[in-house]
Amino acid sequence: MKRIFFVIALCLMGVLSGYAQEVVTGTVVDSKNNPIPGARVELEGRSEYCMTDIDGTFRIESPVAVQKVKVSYVGLKTVTKKITPDMVVKLGRGWRDAPENYQWFAGANVGAVMIDNEFENNEMTKFAFGLKAGRVKKVGWYVGTFMNPEVFSGSDTKSFSAVVGGVFRLWCPLHIYVGGGYSYMRCPENEYSGAVANYNGGAFDLGFMFRVKNISIDWGVNTVIMNGMGLTAPQFGVSYFFGN
Repeated sequence: MKRIFFVIALCLMGVLSGYAQEVVTGTVVDSKNNPIPGARVELEGRSEYCMTDIDGTFRIESPVAVQKVKVSYVGLKTVTKKITPDMVVKLGRGWRDAPENYQWFAGANVGAVMIDNEFENNEMTKFAFGLKAGRVKKVGWYVGTFMNPEVFSGSDTKSFSAVVGGVFRLWCPLHIYVGGGYSYMRCPENEYSGAVANYNGGAFDLGFMFRVKNISIDWGVNTVIMNGMGLTAPQFGVSYFFGN
């Protein structure tokens, strides 16, 4: 009987030992899918590591199960990635490279509108505020709003525009966005009446986003056209990209 228990114990130890042994294999490549030899691959939270071979492949054994590997190479961005069978890890130069996945972004803009006030025979500068959000990889989309809470001083007036459009990555961190949509303006009906009139029209957006890491500096123009009149507001803002 003791011999039977001893054999069973040995079998259980062998099974547990084999189960605990973690083997991670994969390949490290650059942004053009060329293999990277000499990259350092380490198990996250562990001391085990290895260097990739001439063909970019690696193999690491660990006595315990692990979830992620950390891969680094001089001059390239370090990447931490979840372990998958025969995984491929792509290293790039960082924020200059095109992202591997679609990324959400959101931002806020401020603009200045020059309004020709024919009632008082002068020009006024009014500030407008906007929001923008979207999703992009090399090509994507966005939605935006732009609002001027007071078109004419001391009157019940305002303007609003909403646009939807596309975002296109030109090269490196530079993007261009262009869109169109709806605009609304509430302003005095005429010089003598205290009444206000509501106007509906079109809205157009055009601008650039210069991205550095997860932050982009945005510059563009928002134009509204209604009742034979067009107002163009230069915009300046900041957007934040979520993820890597």
